[in-house]
Amino acid sequence: MVRSKRPRFVLAAAVLAVSLTTTHACAGALQYYERSNWLVGIGWSVGPGKITNPSTIPADNFGEAANATDDYKGGASPSVRLGRMLGQHFMVDACWGDWLVEFGEDPTKYRRTLQTWGLSLTLYPGDPLGFSGGFYLRAGSGLGLAGTAEKEAIEGEAQHRGERYDDYGYSVFGEGGYEFWLTSSFTAGLNVAAYYFGIDGVYVESAWFSSFGLALNAHF
Repeated sequence: MVRSKRPRFVLAAAVLAVSLTTTHACAGALQYYERSNWLVGIGWSVGPGKITNPSTIPADNFGEAANATDDYKGGASPSVRLGRMLGQHFMVDACWGDWLVEFGEDPTKYRRTLQTWGLSLTLYPGDPLGFSGGFYLRAGSGLGLAGTAEKEAIEGEAQHRGERYDDYGYSVFGEGGYEFWLTSSFTAGLNVAAYYFGIDGVYVESAWFSSFGLALNAHF
């Protein structure tokens, strides 16, 4: 089953990405700096996901069917990370990532979310004082959460949290992208990422999502 929700921020993300790259292209030669010891980064991405349900599901099933695999389009994926550089080519970090999609018609809406709290290692293979220094590859793993929720959504009334169940397992993920310097303390970049969740829970057997998005990092 394919379920789709196309958020308005897809267009905003595309416009921002084009604006950032165009601004730097017009500015002439890019500036390059060595990375400081610490990094704090935030990201915002969008992308599809797939969730596989277990062979049996409780009677209160949040609209889900047993043994089904649901495809979702246009999920939102925010992220946060705190990293420590190990020289100029490696970084270790603690990170949080989320992917969520909401669907359904009034008066009932459903939400499925995938979250990870993990550790990752980032490789910067290029010259930190040259164009190649902006490329990076990242891999990590951590605790995985798969949330399934149902709530009433009546037009003209405030939405409530509703009922939710969280299944827990593990997650593994990989990411690649390019970062360019805005100033000596800030970088912005584009990235692609993929996450897999092994859950084996009550409402979710396994899941994955992929995303394309933007990141902003502060170096200090």
